[in-house]
Amino acid sequence: MYTRLGLILTLLCTSVALAQENFGTSTSNPGTSNPDLSGTWYMRGPINVGMPCKISQDGSTLNFVNEVGGKSAGKFVDSKTVIATDWENGLRGDISENGTRIDWANNSWWTR
Repeated sequence: MYTRLGLILTLLCTSVALAQENFGTSTSNPGTSNPDLSGTWYMRGPINVGMPCKISQDGSTLNFVNEVGGKSAGKFVDSKTVIATDWENGLRGDISENGTRIDWANNSWWTR
């Protein structure tokens, strides 16, 4: 049988575990106003449609992998703009309002 303190500790530990489990699905990056872009994205045009891409994120620092495996470091310019610094002398990407699309300055776009 749980004591009152034991029950409180159990609830607290459960809450922490659930928060940690759901951390990667957040739409914002804690401590910043930048959205969470990490995860798998898909090339949607104009070529290689449907090929997976990837973004990893640590705060405002980003790492991109395109649909053919090309890698670039990157960063947020602001909460709606990213730069892939190693592609095309700094390829700009505009993030959609709902955070599910990046429109790149080279006329390609990724979705998730």
